[in-house]
Amino acid sequence: MNENKRKRDGGVGPQIKTQMPRTNKLVDINRKLSDAQRSRIMKTPFRYLVDMKTYIGMNGTLLKELLHRWDASSLGFRVGVRTVAFKHLDLCLALGLPILGESLPESIDSDSHVRTLFDVNEVIDIDSVHSKLKVLQEEDNIDDFCRVYILFALCVLYFPKSHGKIKKEFFNLVDDLDALSTYNWGVAVYDDLMEHFSSAASKYHQQKNDTVLHISGCSAVLQIWAVEHLSLCSGPNKCFPRINNWTKVEGGHVVISNIFSNVKLVEELVPTQEDMKNDVFVKAVNHFEVGIGDGAYPLFDVQAYMAEHQRLVGEQKDLLSRVSILEDDMRILKENSVHGRENISKENDDGMKLDDEGVGEEEKKMEEENDDGMKLNEEDVAVEEKKREEENDDGMKLDDEVMAEEKKKREVTIKSHLKRLYLFCTHEKAKDMVICEVDEMRLSGVFFQCMKARKWVNSNVIKIAAKTMMYDEVRKHGCVKRLILSNYFSFEVVEDLKAHPEGRKIKWTERKFKIYMPCWTKTLEALWLSDFVFAPTHFEDHWTCYVLDHRKRKMYVLDSLYNDRNGPRQHLDNAMKVRFEGVLEFMNKVPNNKANMLAPSLEVVVVDLPKQKNCHDCGVYVLKYLEMWDGQAKWGQKSMPDYSLEDILRIRSDIVCRLVLHEENKLRSFVLDNAMLPADLLID
Repeated sequence: MNENKRKRDGGVGPQIKTQMPRTNKLVDINRKLSDAQRSRIMKTPFRYLVDMKTYIGMNGTLLKELLHRWDASSLGFRVGVRTVAFKHLDLCLALGLPILGESLPESIDSDSHVRTLFDVNEVIDIDSVHSKLKVLQEEDNIDDFCRVYILFALCVLYFPKSHGKIKKEFFNLVDDLDALSTYNWGVAVYDDLMEHFSSAASKYHQQKNDTVLHISGCSAVLQIWAVEHLSLCSGPNKCFPRINNWTKVEGGHVVISNIFSNVKLVEELVPTQEDMKNDVFVKAVNHFEVGIGDGAYPLFDVQAYMAEHQRLVGEQKDLLSRVSILEDDMRILKENSVHGRENISKENDDGMKLDDEGVGEEEKKMEEENDDGMKLNEEDVAVEEKKREEENDDGMKLDDEVMAEEKKKREVTIKSHLKRLYLFCTHEKAKDMVICEVDEMRLSGVFFQCMKARKWVNSNVIKIAAKTMMYDEVRKHGCVKRLILSNYFSFEVVEDLKAHPEGRKIKWTERKFKIYMPCWTKTLEALWLSDFVFAPTHFEDHWTCYVLDHRKRKMYVLDSLYNDRNGPRQHLDNAMKVRFEGVLEFMNKVPNNKANMLAPSLEVVVVDLPKQKNCHDCGVYVLKYLEMWDGQAKWGQKSMPDYSLEDILRIRSDIVCRLVLHEENKLRSFVLDNAMLPADLLID
């Protein structure tokens, strides 16, 4: 690439090279196919190859942008606030390969007929296969030509490698043309591409501008993905499969960046009528799009959700209106009660004044009559007051009952909304949507899949949940009392075990330790102010939590499955103890704190805790340890509750809802809007 072109393309990152230019030779072969050769190839799973008549031109700048936006954890590309997955259906649409069938065999030891078509001592590579293919094209052996043709296609289009060598398994696979249709070629190509592209993406940011980065695998599919999902092509230009009518993408760095910035995003592919006429694609759609793999939840019916949402919103408004009316009625009743007493008192005072002013001979009689009348009036007033008080009490009791009923209905509505939110966030359809963004950490729906029943909790969910817990503590206490170290802390300890089974101390610096701390904390100050320092740890497919109490010089082991600490778990306990003792020595460096110098040795305490009821919920237990464990025996002799399976399901839902509804989640309104839920939805 010359310097001017490098500048036009942005001049950032290494030069990108793919293996797709080799497919031009396949296009040249297609232009010379005989009817018999074409007919035989079309009886295999690669039947769409014969209609590939356009050279493939890759846009290197687009590939750079895709490498930059690649999210290996969700196998998708970041576009705006969302991560859009690259799916098996995308590959099927691009190449027309089946995505059902048996997996390709990993190794085949038997002799190959195709191998005998080459000289015994010949080094077989792509060039030699191409040469043999041109020779066979002029001969009459149609099956042998078809075998070598498919072998060549496997090496230059479907599984291309930068070294150009041929996998020996391919020779045996193409021997039996009729058996080719039994294999799942689409998934094999998909897996191969994902492996190589993820590897290339991890190298991309590390390489310099003057280097070359080779991308193996069928990278043409990625440009087709961009064309489809970024609306770069529409209407009559589309065909099935898309590779047979190649769409050229023009533009350098500025143009490509603008495409992603001003994109009309198509998250879910909308098949054309031609697409749905192809049995390969129809079978793929039926397999991947009808229902969910584990059968736990039905697909979303958008119209039903909208109608239900409108009904609940209307019901909520009606409830609020009724509550307001009842509150007004209660206020009026109370005011009438007070005013009634004041009026009665005033009337009595006026009567008494008139009686006192009476004169003449009738004075005594009038006084007696007035006295009798006053007694009578006082009795009537007392009766009337008692009656009104009873009516008011009955009215207030009735109002209290109505308000309690309304409160109960509101709680039911909120519970329904929270359940809907949980189902939305853990639904297959939400896998490609970015749902939570806290402190520059973003999680798409694919991570929340782990919060379904009987799923292992992902480390990213624990990490972002820890951030929100500490944020809430800062708001409540002004500092972090329960300091939760990043998963990287325990990850390094586990990795270090391979070389140092007994653990080893490392020299801590504030800069190094900040890697494991929340970004808003001051390292030493946060350590001293904390009551506990938690280290959630994933080891041998199981979550455990280690807790440092620097004041008592103890390290607690919180494990919901194992009390026996023999073997590898004992090695991990020792390694964590040594690492935490290094933390104590680091804490002693705080200035002017000689009086609080910490003893470098820790006592290890394995806490007796209630055990999980299955093998999947260890991560949920660790999240609860981070939230509430303080060493106090509040549940009989235990320092944590004994959760039932129903409790765990509720906790899983509660964790998801709290993360999504947390005030620090920048995507809160976005998610609620997409889930068709009220914008003011809260969780207690």
